[in-house]
Amino acid sequence: RRGGGKNIVALLLAGGLIAGLFGAIETAVAQDKSQKNAADKEPTNLELIDKLGEPKTAAAAAEKLIARGKSVVPDLLGEALEGNNMVLRGWAIVCLSEIGGKDVEKRLTEMYQDKKQSMLVRTWAAAGMVQLAKSSDDLLKLANLIPQFPALGRPIGLRLVAELGEKGNDATAEDLLNVTLRVPQLQKSLASAILAKGAGSLISALVTAK
Repeated sequence: RRGGGKNIVALLLAGGLIAGLFGAIETAVAQDKSQKNAADKEPTNLELIDKLGEPKTAAAAAEKLIARGKSVVPDLLGEALEGNNMVLRGWAIVCLSEIGGKDVEKRLTEMYQDKKQSMLVRTWAAAGMVQLAKSSDDLLKLANLIPQFPALGRPIGLRLVAELGEKGNDATAEDLLNVTLRVPQLQKSLASAILAKGAGSLISALVTAK
């Protein structure tokens, strides 16, 4: 009986060790799963916006934010309008100009018109509108902003040249000549597009332009 008691004790001890071992394994597996789930969990909009402030993570974070589309617009607008970090504000405007939408256009317009904002932020907002322009007519209207925001000259000129290469464009020679008067540095880049409008459009500008 004494021997049997020792065997029982040994079995109980062994069973305890085995149970403890399996418990430790289960705990380790659970922790590993938890760590993997945390790693696989998608960052929130605000976490991605914070990453816009770091040069190494900004581009990737911007790409993810843009891919989320309209769902991130409220958070991006909040950062663009009221953020304290100028780098984050700039990136937020870049993301907004890629996502687009009527609300974005309205807010960016308000931003570049708001003289309480810094000139840098206003210029970024105006540049965002250039990015969102859908036609040469939109670009020609935005060309009126060039004297106020000289940095817009080049992107508007490049966009106009690209738009004029598309079928169905209705910009006249007079429209383009007006742009070159406002922004002399665009004369060379728009020259071929103006000539492509033909003699009739040029004669019309010659006879009727104010």
